[in-house]
Amino acid sequence: MGLSIRPSQRRRSYGYGRNHSLTLLNIPDVTTWQRGNRKSVLDLAWDSNSIHLCTKWELVQAEDTGSDHALIRLRIGKVNLEETYNPLESQYNFRKADWKKAIDAAREQRTRLREEWKRAQDNEDMDDMAKIIETIILAAIEEGVPKTRRSWRSKKWFDQAVKEKRKRMARSRRWCRVGERESEEAETRRAEWRLKRNDYFREIRKKKKECWYKFVGEAEGNDLWGVWRLVCKKRYAKTPTIEHENTTVVTFKEKEKIFIKQLFPKAPNDTDSVRTAPQYDELPKYTLTEEEVGAAIWKQGAYKTPGPDRICFIALKELWSEI
Repeated sequence: MGLSIRPSQRRRSYGYGRNHSLTLLNIPDVTTWQRGNRKSVLDLAWDSNSIHLCTKWELVQAEDTGSDHALIRLRIGKVNLEETYNPLESQYNFRKADWKKAIDAAREQRTRLREEWKRAQDNEDMDDMAKIIETIILAAIEEGVPKTRRSWRSKKWFDQAVKEKRKRMARSRRWCRVGERESEEAETRRAEWRLKRNDYFREIRKKKKECWYKFVGEAEGNDLWGVWRLVCKKRYAKTPTIEHENTTVVTFKEKEKIFIKQLFPKAPNDTDSVRTAPQYDELPKYTLTEEEVGAAIWKQGAYKTPGPDRICFIALKELWSEI
């Protein structure tokens, strides 16, 4: 919400916060967005005391992200909330796993939890049994699988030259924000910052191009197919001609009508002909066998994207004998 918006919009925003017991954390009249001579309180931070307790709100002037938005730091105290998976945490690098070390850790963890497993098995507590299995798998993964190190600086094209030009651009931007912005000196500073910013972006494009030429020039073996997939356009097969009810369907719209008619038929007018689902006093029970579970796991791709538990199918396959 900017300082230059209509009063009705401002009242509506503050009214929403008041009606939902929210507290505005921003320091009054502190600019969070700036482009040239224009500035605004564009980034609002709200706090709900029933969920979090924010102890600090501040602008970080020393660090420059290259954006028109200022960097805001919040310090939040947790109030008895159940923690959930943080998607920004480092993922496991399963392609560099030491599975022998992971299997040894799984065996050790299984021995440690043997009594708890027996107790859950005697009580037929499926939830506890599932938690024990998950604990064994995560302990094995933590021991034998390294974590990836995420950083935008890990790009292949990022080198010392790009780093230096980024540093000069950030320094020039901070210097541009200091002092009176209406003076002639301020305009000179802004012009200098724009030149360094453009120089930084040109250097990035140059390094990306060099990295691509190097990748293509040094590609051998299976890497050639990777280059081919990147440079060749994907081919989309057309739906062949359809024979339906002694007629030949060629156009896309006619094919679309046939598909809709076949996939979503109209409900019959005669209600007696509508089949009803069987009624059960109790849902039928079906017991999964170990072979069925194993077959389902082995049909999955080894390195498919894991869920919130960060357990990949390759881990289930390698640790199958231990779980």
